[in-house]
Amino acid sequence: MTVLTVAQERFRAMKSHVDFAPVIRFAVEGGFAPDERSAERVLDGVLQWLVGHASAEHAQTPYVMMNGDVDEMFHALILNTRIYLQLCREHIGFYIHHTPLDAEEAEGVEEGIGYTIDYILDTFGDLVSPSILHWKEQFDRGELTASSVSCMGNGYEPAVKELLDIDDFRTFWDRNVIEGTA
Repeated sequence: MTVLTVAQERFRAMKSHVDFAPVIRFAVEGGFAPDERSAERVLDGVLQWLVGHASAEHAQTPYVMMNGDVDEMFHALILNTRIYLQLCREHIGFYIHHTPLDAEEAEGVEEGIGYTIDYILDTFGDLVSPSILHWKEQFDRGELTASSVSCMGNGYEPAVKELLDIDDFRTFWDRNVIEGTA
């Protein structure tokens, strides 16, 4: 019997409890992926990156997202706001922002490239997405630099609570529906 890590279990739960079909269709129709099979594989990379982000604080070294197919699929997922919010609420535990990296933040980001790749590889082992393996291949060839990073440091931010006075991810309607009227 194979024993899964908490991160692997979270990844499998996401895959089995969230309907990603609209994201896959949107990704193909919007040009984020060439076909459904490719979109599904790349989405696995996004989900593994998200789980890796949520599984540890990553306080000492930046946890980063590389430009390319995983980043593009992350955009497609975020644009499907209801699905992304459900994913964050039910499986991540907090909202992960995608804030583009600017030139001023680039210092120290290269260390995060190898760190992020190794973290995901160690966390997912044989289950790792081919898209993440592609990052590893690019890294080993010396092709990933600070300019390859699309975002970093997008962890928990209390702004949702502080600015909107919403301490959970339920929508206004979820919180205010009168029982029996929905």
